[in-house]
Amino acid sequence: MGLLKKYDLPDAGARVWVWDVKETPEELAAAVSLAQNSQNNISTLNFQLSKLNKWRRAEVYAEQLLIAEAFGKPLPLTHDENGAPSIEGCLLPVSISHTRGRVCLAVGSDRAIGIDVEHYREQVLRIRDKFLSPTEQAWIAPTDVMSHLVAWTAKEALYKVARSQSPDLVADYALIEPFRLTGDGMPLRFTAMAGADKHAVLTFFEDRFVYSLAYPFFS
Repeated sequence: MGLLKKYDLPDAGARVWVWDVKETPEELAAAVSLAQNSQNNISTLNFQLSKLNKWRRAEVYAEQLLIAEAFGKPLPLTHDENGAPSIEGCLLPVSISHTRGRVCLAVGSDRAIGIDVEHYREQVLRIRDKFLSPTEQAWIAPTDVMSHLVAWTAKEALYKVARSQSPDLVADYALIEPFRLTGDGMPLRFTAMAGADKHAVLTFFEDRFVYSLAYPFFS
């Protein structure tokens, strides 16, 4: 299907592009080649991805197409020692996430950002002890799938903002403030602590997917 949506998020100083991954890796590779206007570049990328499974290859090609949407052409994507992504020639903060059927790219402006996307699945209830602190478990009902997905994506996004800190998603790393789902699909805004730092989290919903964008809180 291709580019699904672009979200302008002025509170975060960020934009988010979402790709609906329904094409085959071969179809996506052809689209990247067309966007690059260079057979040599796509041949190199194809070789680098040759050992990956088809789902991961599709995600990488979709990442390149989202970069082309954001910056006018596909550009090399690298990661530092902490796993933080950067785009060649771009000084702006970026964050990338993917789940089965979706790839998203967030581009910020004046602050670090982190984004995470997850599709609706009840399995998240089985691992609540791994990412919810006792305090959070007290106000998130054990059968509330959507609230668990909001908390999970928020914590993953928070980790991406501050990768140099502990990857522990429970009490010592990230604590989210209580939020309340409205049931009408409207975005949520709440705050969270990552270590000693306060962050804002914006969560929005699309079909059966949950997206959370985290960024440092500026009062």
